[in-house]
Amino acid sequence: MKTKLLILLSFTYLLNYAQVSQVKDINSGSASSNPENLTIFNNGFDDTLYFTATTTAQGNEMWKSNDATSAQTTILADINPNTGTGSFPKTLTKAGNFRLYFTADDGTTGREIWYTNGVGATLYFDLYAGSTGSNPTELVSNGTNGVFASCHTLTSIDYGTEIVNTASFSITDVGTGALNGEPENLYFETANNIIYFSGNNQSGSGKELYQWNDGSNGTLVADINTNPMGDSNPNHFINLNDKIYFSAEDGNVGNELFELDYNGGNQVVIVKDININAGSSNPGEKIVFNNKIYFSADDGINGTELWESDGTNAGTQLVFDLYSGIQGSNPKNFTIYNNRLYFSALHPSLGTELFYMTTSGNVILASNIASGASSSNPEYLKVYNGKLYFSATDGINGIELWETSGTAFSTLMTADINTAGSSDPSELVVMDGNKLVFSADDGVSGRELWKYIDPTLSSDTFELDNQIVLFPNPANDTFSIRSNLKVDAVLLMDISGKQIKTFKSNLEDYSIRDIMSGMYFVNIQTDKGSVLKKLVKN
Repeated sequence: MKTKLLILLSFTYLLNYAQVSQVKDINSGSASSNPENLTIFNNGFDDTLYFTATTTAQGNEMWKSNDATSAQTTILADINPNTGTGSFPKTLTKAGNFRLYFTADDGTTGREIWYTNGVGATLYFDLYAGSTGSNPTELVSNGTNGVFASCHTLTSIDYGTEIVNTASFSITDVGTGALNGEPENLYFETANNIIYFSGNNQSGSGKELYQWNDGSNGTLVADINTNPMGDSNPNHFINLNDKIYFSAEDGNVGNELFELDYNGGNQVVIVKDININAGSSNPGEKIVFNNKIYFSADDGINGTELWESDGTNAGTQLVFDLYSGIQGSNPKNFTIYNNRLYFSALHPSLGTELFYMTTSGNVILASNIASGASSSNPEYLKVYNGKLYFSATDGINGIELWETSGTAFSTLMTADINTAGSSDPSELVVMDGNKLVFSADDGVSGRELWKYIDPTLSSDTFELDNQIVLFPNPANDTFSIRSNLKVDAVLLMDISGKQIKTFKSNLEDYSIRDIMSGMYFVNIQTDKGSVLKKLVKN
């Protein structure tokens, strides 16, 4: 029974591995294109993946992929045509189904706001006339067809650094005239179409909570830190039951959790002084789950741990002291999956691993991936086709792609992409509901764009399998591949899934003279996907 189970697990792993393939070697050879800022944008049709990547010829520019295949992965526009320089696009932000906004430097107007509707790239406006650039630092969707952006606007009037609404071309003027309003931590509340942010009117009140819509020049909501020039610097906004919760420093009890009741006259109150020892609890990353807010905070006694709040003082409490003492477990990467709140956290005897909290409030270890106190460091959590995927290391195979259904038994390495080190998968996104796309380094072609298709979703797998014939099988010294598809790579693996040989693509025959007799798997990667074939060596 044990032997059958091991074979089944090996086959499951190999089947998964066959569904992991490189989308395209964008910067050909061993040099990396370093895909970043992976963003799915649907303009009313199918999903399109937009991302930034670097090539020797164009430098760092905007790219897109219509279906995560090599042929359909192309550069969107060479915005900075200076050879190899690149426009370095940043802050990709969707505005409904109309436009995808981002910032870029074309080498002439400086860093400005650009957009695309799927075809080419267009400069929104030269907001700072000349080559200096307005240097937008934050882009937040207005919920429909534009974005709010924090940038230095100088056209006929110098507004300093303020917020621009690209849908109406309206500008705040919190810091009157050329004075900088210093807008940061922009948060758009769709319920009342108002953007809240940390701003400074330069009159001595410091960085405080402001709001703005197109009918105002920016209104001070509350001077939370009343100390002269004191900054409350509100941030980490989230909505629960039509109230906005955020972190701020009042200059008295430290950085704590606050509430804004925008339906109750914009009243701002502190929810709870979590760290009562004249220190700051620094409420960080926040998520709404089971009608409560969950976040990391430090009460000065238990270190940074998982907290919850229903918006009341009494209902704001420590969930669980996972790492007793002042060290703290530092929970992060909050993700909701299967009606549970998942997160990574540090445990004194388990290291940094994947945990989850149930609706009843119990905190449970999902799996101790790296044995003992070693850390697997789960990152980039993403729900895809009924499972939770993430990057992690078991301490043996480097940082690779993992998956779980919530139990230790179901927590498996999806694929060992870089068999000699870490592929370090990052920025996982789901495309068209049936593809998991990410950036990874296989140790051969550098960091490039990759995809994984769950075998249960891949109706194309069987079609591909029928289009590829491996012969003779069993084989003696060589085998051949017959197919009309373009073969990109051929990998030979043993029964455990270990890669033992890599062949050049499109050879007339593939030599196996130097391997022992037995059963092997051949992973054949084509421009239409990957197929796993069994091979017997006589």
